[in-house]
This record gives sequence, C-alpha cells and structure tokens, in this order.
Amino acid sequence: MTAPLIATRIPMLSGFLIRFASWAALGFGMLATEAGGHFSHGLGEFLAQLVWQAVSVFDARADVYGAQLGLGGSFTLEVVESCSALPLVCVLCAAILAYPSSWPAKITGLALACISIQAFNIMRLIALLYLGQTLDPLSFNFIHLYVGTWGLNIAVLGMFLLWLAVISPPFPTTIFRQFGIAFVVRLLLWGVPAMVLWWLLLDPVLMPLLGRVDDGLLQATFKRVHASLNWRDLSAWDINTQILMPDQVPGRLRTWGAHFGDATSITLVLPLVWLLLGAIPHRRPLNLLASTLIIYALLACVLWLGLCKTLTGVLLTDGANKVFISANMSAALSPPPRWLPVLLAWSYSCAVYALALAVPVLLAYQLNKSWWQKAWGISG
Repeated sequence: MTAPLIATRIPMLSGFLIRFASWAALGFGMLATEAGGHFSHGLGEFLAQLVWQAVSVFDARADVYGAQLGLGGSFTLEVVESCSALPLVCVLCAAILAYPSSWPAKITGLALACISIQAFNIMRLIALLYLGQTLDPLSFNFIHLYVGTWGLNIAVLGMFLLWLAVISPPFPTTIFRQFGIAFVVRLLLWGVPAMVLWWLLLDPVLMPLLGRVDDGLLQATFKRVHASLNWRDLSAWDINTQILMPDQVPGRLRTWGAHFGDATSITLVLPLVWLLLGAIPHRRPLNLLASTLIIYALLACVLWLGLCKTLTGVLLTDGANKVFISANMSAALSPPPRWLPVLLAWSYSCAVYALALAVPVLLAYQLNKSWWQKAWGISG
C-alpha cells in the first residue's frame, strides 16, 4: 500500500490532523474547567442580551430576564450554556490554527470565525424565539435540536472552506474536481433517504436500544447510588438515583437525581455515514450494516461518558456531604474527586466531535479503500 490516501494530494495532512486534534483537545479542556463553565454561562446571558436588543428594534414585545427571552406570551427561550456554540468555535479555531498558513491569515481567520459563528447563532436564536410562539413542542424540538444545531455545524464547515478558498484558492476546486460532480450529486441525493430512515427508526428502534444499553452501563458504574436512566422522553433523558438529601424542611428527605437532556442529536452521525457510503458507486449492504453497528456501539460509549459526567457533577454540588444513601442511612456519600468531572467533560466533548467529524469519514474510507484510492489516483 502506498502513502495514506489524501496525504499524497494535500501536503502535510498528517501534521494537520495531529495539530487539529491537539488544538481542539486544548480548547475542550479549557471549556471543561470551572472557569470555562462560568464563561459559557456568562456568554449565554450576553447572547440573550444581544438577541433582545436586536429583536426590540422591530418588536416592542421583546423582553429579557437573565438568560431568558420572551415576547409577552407563555413561551420563553432560555439561552443555556450549550447554546453558546463555544465547542464549534473551538473546532473552527483549531482547524484554522492547524492548517499551514501565515499568522496574519490565522489571526484574521480566528477573528472572523468567532464573529461569524456568533452572528449565525444569534440569527438562529431569534428564529427559535419566534418559532416557539407558534409551533407545537414536537415541531419546535425538531427544528431546535436537529435543523438548527446541524445547520450551525454546516455553517462552520462552510466558513472553514471559505477561509481556505481565500488563503489557498486552488484547494476547494481541487477537492471538487478530484471527486467529480457525480459524487457530489449522489451525496446530496442520498441525504434525503438517509434522513428519512433515521427519523423513522429514531423513536421505535434507535433511542430505546441506546437507552437500555446505557441504562445497564450506568447501573454498573454507579451501583452505590443505585443510578438508573429514564430514557423514555427522547428529548430529555434523566438519571434517577436512590440518593436522599435533607430537604429545607427539618426532618424531611428528598430524592436527588440529575438531568442529562437531549441525547438524540448525536445520533445524526448515523445518516451521515449512510449517505457517505450510499454516494460511493460500489455499495455493499454488509458495509452499511457493519458501519451502523460500529457507530451504534460508539454512540453508546459516548453517551455513557456524558451520563457519567452529569452524575459526577451533581455529586460534587454544594451540600454533597449531607447526602445519604437510602440503603444505608448511617453512611454519608463520599463525593468523587473534583478533577473527575473535568476529565469526564473534556473526554465527552472530544468523543462527541471525534464521532461526528472523524469516524464517519474513516469508516467510509476503510470500508471502500479501492474506490477512494481510484478517486485520488492512487494505486494499491
């Protein structure tokens, strides 16, 4: 076998990938710290203020309280930490820093990346604020979790390609010409059936199976607190425990659990793999099945990391030394070390973006090496 595939066509690709992974890991590590959490929270409130100022120009009903936005009705939009788009800023900045270019080009790209992502994010939040006034919760969640989130991901990819087109004009043209128009057309056409299949399988098959697997992993990991996963609400996973904590009322105890939130948007990596494999002329059903099983196993592991991060973070909150286990009321719960949630948060962020960005392409290449090598003019 000759040199790695695209590395023979794009100089220093291996170095780029290593630098990109290093910069991205550094960024995710900074976000996982307590200071990073405070910054994300503050940025969410700042974005809410910017959205309010923008909307109030043409709509007098706009109101803001902290990070919550409203238009005078019952619906309010809360700009939480995950709405700040900071992980995507880290990904785009890491790609710009890793790509071989001059420092003036990097600095310009970094500044425009941060401004452009947040400008797109503000437009997304404004759209969600108005859509929430009229849409039912199911339709709103679909647009919020899938259309908006992955639209922002696609916009970030477009920003990076645009920056490449400015600093290295032949690069995007070379990529397009190397694969051919037919491949791009097939890629677009296969996107529709891939998304339809994912949507049809999401509720009856994909999430129930993931929920059962991660419930078993969670119970095995946190035996002492008798943790279990409530996965039946697709858009809001919750962790149940048998931890009891003294309530504000003397002599009364309350159950303590944790809210994980949405676990479905990460499963969009499945249709991404399907459309990549479908766009290749030599389609093999076994490849499709093998890639689905591999992605599914990785999804379960990544979600388990996120669940561990969530529950260990809860166990470190104020008053953890007052928490008791219902199975043994005489023993206080020993909180985990403070560095563990930080490590889990960093690992979870790295795993999510590795699964979304790298794994689909690597699978498509490994399962169809001959076609990729032919597309790039490489002999085996």
